Amino acid sequence: MPAGAGRPFAASLGRFAGRAEATYAVKSSRSRFFAFVVTGAFEVEGRLLHKRDGLALWYVQEVELKALSNDALVLVLELLN
Repeated sequence: MPAGAGRPFAASLGRFAGRAEATYAVKSSRSRFFAFVVTGAFEVEGRLLHKRDGLALWYVQEVELKALSNDALVLVLELLN
């Protein structure tokens, strides 16, 4: 099922090696973005996040993520409008 098909959100789970970087492209300019660090540490849009930290952003078109530890795991939710 394509992301967002019949659902009000899109979910992604990523496991990163240390110092790995990614850019998340938001599907709609009206969407809201939420990142939750399951394990490890991340820098998300310049903000340091540790295990069980979350960050919500809105009015963004893309979000930069960088893992700061090995086997870091992050859950990303995009609330679609």
